[in-house]
Amino acid sequence: RGLIQAMEDLGREVVYTDCQRAPVRSTNFDCPTPMSQALLADAIRAHADLVFTSVHRRGHGPWNVWFDHALLADWLFSKRRVDPGAIVITQPAGGSVWSADNVITRSHAGTVSDTVEIWLSLDDGQDWDRVGKTILGDASYALIAPEMPDAAVARVRLFVRDVRGRIYGKDTSDPFRIDYEGNGAPYLSINDESLRFRDEVVEESLELDVVAADPEAGSLAADVLYSIDAGATFSRIASFELPSSPDPQQLNLSLIDIPNSSTARLQVDLSDGHSSVSATSASFAKKTPRIVNDYVEHVAGKGKGTVTLHFIDPGSLTSHRYRITIDDSVPAAKTYAVSDRDEQSTVLTGIPLSDGVRESPVFDGMSLVVEDLREGMADLDKTGWISGDSDLAVSILGGSVLIAVLRVQLLETEEEYEIAVTGSVADTSVAMFGMPARPLFFTVTARSDLARRRVLFRDQAGDGRLGDGDRLYILEMTPDGQLAPAWELRFSASAATELPEPGDAFRFVPQRKLSSEDIFEFVAILGVGVPEAEAPDGLATMSSYPNPFSDNLTIAYQLAAPAEVTIEVYDLLGRRVALLQEGARDAGSHRVQWRGLREGGIPVSSGMQFVRMTVLPIGGSAPRIVQQPVVRIR
Repeated sequence: RGLIQAMEDLGREVVYTDCQRAPVRSTNFDCPTPMSQALLADAIRAHADLVFTSVHRRGHGPWNVWFDHALLADWLFSKRRVDPGAIVITQPAGGSVWSADNVITRSHAGTVSDTVEIWLSLDDGQDWDRVGKTILGDASYALIAPEMPDAAVARVRLFVRDVRGRIYGKDTSDPFRIDYEGNGAPYLSINDESLRFRDEVVEESLELDVVAADPEAGSLAADVLYSIDAGATFSRIASFELPSSPDPQQLNLSLIDIPNSSTARLQVDLSDGHSSVSATSASFAKKTPRIVNDYVEHVAGKGKGTVTLHFIDPGSLTSHRYRITIDDSVPAAKTYAVSDRDEQSTVLTGIPLSDGVRESPVFDGMSLVVEDLREGMADLDKTGWISGDSDLAVSILGGSVLIAVLRVQLLETEEEYEIAVTGSVADTSVAMFGMPARPLFFTVTARSDLARRRVLFRDQAGDGRLGDGDRLYILEMTPDGQLAPAWELRFSASAATELPEPGDAFRFVPQRKLSSEDIFEFVAILGVGVPEAEAPDGLATMSSYPNPFSDNLTIAYQLAAPAEVTIEVYDLLGRRVALLQEGARDAGSHRVQWRGLREGGIPVSSGMQFVRMTVLPIGGSAPRIVQQPVVRIR
């Protein structure tokens, strides 16, 4: 692949039969199907210069796929060292216009009786058709006008064959126009190689190269559309008036105000007023940097998803309170909706959960990244040994795990389980993945239906008991009725570990993914806290978090030397609303919390407040003041 791409960069033409050009070190190529014999045959018939194809999952010996291909040997043995001066096209000239019967002329340096094939492309060399044949000695070749449609970017190509049929000369004309009666469709292509070769686009703007031309050379209207879902849906982001030209033109696109996505795609719609054409770019990852605020209240539900606010236009923030609700009616394709509680209106609806990059459509100066729990995890507060003295360590894994030598995607389940240790054989494991069935001195029961679950057990000691190095896989039924691993439990012990004994029990409670029970709320206020405020001479530093906050603000500070410290909160009118700390403190790190209450228990109103720390060094020097703005949102 690297060799072929290097030759292409040097000007050789490459036909990609089933794989698009992609980064050399990439592991996921755009090769959805095995090699198309018909496509390869078309390339060979068109005397392809270089052919690049791949055969999937066949190792290093895919000869039976193509060794007997009807045209491959003929193509290979038709090659001869190319003579650059064997044939040179002199007409049509670049930029010329064909509007009647036309003549192709050339100069040559070969044997006059050698054969010349004439090929014509109506789309700047993307596709070619053979339109004629003559001998090298003829001075010109005429093409009949009515047999050719209008074309904005046409090219002619000539091949020279010797008496043995081997190709030793080739030339391709510069672009020209074909303009007969009527209004031909415009031509459009996107040069998206820069997108294919980049892991991600992080800039706030993008220069997109396009070729936009019209057979009648009129002006063209171009709309640029953007998709965050790999091209399933598009929305317009820019419009341009372009002159007709066979040369590349740059469209300067602002990426600031459009959502980020790991499967972004651009589309250009081009119109000459009579007909229109479209072209779509390769998919790419757009990750324009954002101002991020993750202070969102989880007001209902037990799901462990996350919500992050991405501020795109801080000047458009409303300071309104918004609510996010989850729709899990299709578990494999959860969506969410956003409502403005102050305006009592729906802002967004039916937005798919994010993969961590994809943002929601922009609204009120911001986007959201609402992400589900990515893989199964244990709820550590509720998981552990619930009876007995065992402290055998248990690590629980979801998602994708390696079983024997196979990478296995575990089933997603929120079932709770209990492992009961017995004094005699109570169950038998399943033989699977090369592991034998074993008698077990424990049982695994689902708490929802109190039914036993089958398990796969990698028994390190071979005794059927839970111990150091063992791995237990809890099995559940797939929709088609097959047993498959849902969770992996890894056990580890030290010399001092109390191993499980009969009567001991372990409870496993998984974390919950987002569901319709989960509700989030937030206020659209830009976080104003500075990561750390510092006194001029470095005597003291202070930070406040989270910012904005609702019920509880933590003020962390550090002293370089012992000092008298006073920490107060003031409102925008300069009134003190809280005295949080007063007295001598040693050098080092300290913390104090404020629950947003005035003296007397009256809640502080929403909006801007200021935390002020006054530091008086012990010894009598002048006091230092460190101040930070904070925002209370409820």
